[in-house]
Amino acid sequence: MRLLIIGASSFLGAHLRRAAAAAGGTALTAGRSPLPGPMLDRLPDSLPDSLPDGTHVRLDLVADSPARIGRAVAAAAPDAVVNCAGATNGSAEALSAANVTAVQRLLTALLRLPSPPRLVHIGSAAEYGPGTPRVPVAETDSPRPAGLYGATKLAGTRLVELGAAAGLDAVSLRVFNVVGAEAPAGTLPGTVAAQLRRLPDGGRGELRLGPLDGVRDFVDARDVADAVLAAA
Repeated sequence: MRLLIIGASSFLGAHLRRAAAAAGGTALTAGRSPLPGPMLDRLPDSLPDSLPDGTHVRLDLVADSPARIGRAVAAAAPDAVVNCAGATNGSAEALSAANVTAVQRLLTALLRLPSPPRLVHIGSAAEYGPGTPRVPVAETDSPRPAGLYGATKLAGTRLVELGAAAGLDAVSLRVFNVVGAEAPAGTLPGTVAAQLRRLPDGGRGELRLGPLDGVRDFVDARDVADAVLAAA
């Protein structure tokens, strides 16, 4: 299977790259941040008919036009596109751009292709909103996001649903809190890991954490990567 992973430099994107390689697949990557290896630095007006395996394309789903995004996807010639790009915090404008506008431009680009690849979009459990402890959340539960992040991610999922209704082979995975190696410092696991690494050799020290009264369900990043590959 040949994948194009957008947002590949992200925490989840890195795990997905490793999982794809372990499964014997081929992964091309795209995103705003550079990665080691062959790279197209920014998306040129003219792309080659095909991109070599392992190529990283500097792509910005917010700034680049659907036409240029479509040319990048066509040159990558993937079986599936995985969209890991997005924002978890920031202003309303930043969250809307990263989680709504970017998805709209990607969908527009894919729908214009003669034979669009399958799309696996990474949604968020924040779309469901607050849950009840010990009560499972089902896919059929009505979304009721409590903040801007969840609301913008839900808007992105709704766009994917509209894309599917228009004929695109697409699915959105609502992922719960992801934990694993290289977790971002802005998350609770990432914060704890960073502080533990700074402890002296004896291991004695102090961890400074924020309020811990919230209840969260965590899923291993490797399991999420396997689920994405299965969905693709």
